[in-house]
Amino acid sequence: MGIYSEYINQRLTFDQITVERKKQLKRISKLRKRDVLVYASDSNKGNAPISILPPDLIPFKDQTSYINSEDIDILIETPGGIAETVEDMVELIRSSFNKFGVIVPGMAKSAGTIFYYGRR
Repeated sequence: MGIYSEYINQRLTFDQITVERKKQLKRISKLRKRDVLVYASDSNKGNAPISILPPDLIPFKDQTSYINSEDIDILIETPGGIAETVEDMVELIRSSFNKFGVIVPGMAKSAGTIFYYGRR
C-alpha cells in the first residue's frame, strides 16, 4: 500500500493533518538542508479566487523575509495565475537566496510552471 493510501485510511482530523504536514515539511527541510516555503492554493474552494494574483506578492515577500538561510525550497500547489506576478516572485527569490529548488507534490499549472523553470 502507498503512503497516500495510508493517510486516507487513517481518517485523520484537520488538526492531525496539520501536525502531520508540519512534520513532513520539517523532514523535507532536514533532508534537503534548507528551509521550505509553502505556497499552496486550496483547489476545493469552488469559485473562490485561488490563482496567483498581484496581491499575493506582499504576503509572499513577507514570508521570505523570515528565512535566514542562503538556500530555499518552494513547495508549490497552484492552478496558475498571472505570469508577471510569478516572475516577480521568482525575481524576489533570486535576489534573496543563492539557490532555490521547487517541489510540486500535485500540480503547478500555467503560471505556476514559471517557479519550476525559474529555479537555480
